[in-house]
Amino acid sequence: MSNAGFKREITGSNGKTYSLPNATYVSDTDKSVDDVRDEVKKIADSVQSKSSVIVFERKGNATWIGLDEIKPSAKDLLDFLTI
Repeated sequence: MSNAGFKREITGSNGKTYSLPNATYVSDTDKSVDDVRDEVKKIADSVQSKSSVIVFERKGNATWIGLDEIKPSAKDLLDFLTI
């Protein structure tokens, strides 16, 4: 899914990044929900036959609770400081 531009993390308004639940992905795209659904279904079917997919179009803010924060690694910090 990451090769197709989908991510398993989301960044909050507080600037912190959080892990999404298993098999949950986000993507910023101009594609229609139908096109995204078809793309994801094709990818899912390559991993497991008879997969199920649901796609939501998000407009505006999102809210969540209980997601695990992704802490930056030391390598991430070094990479950031050398930019």
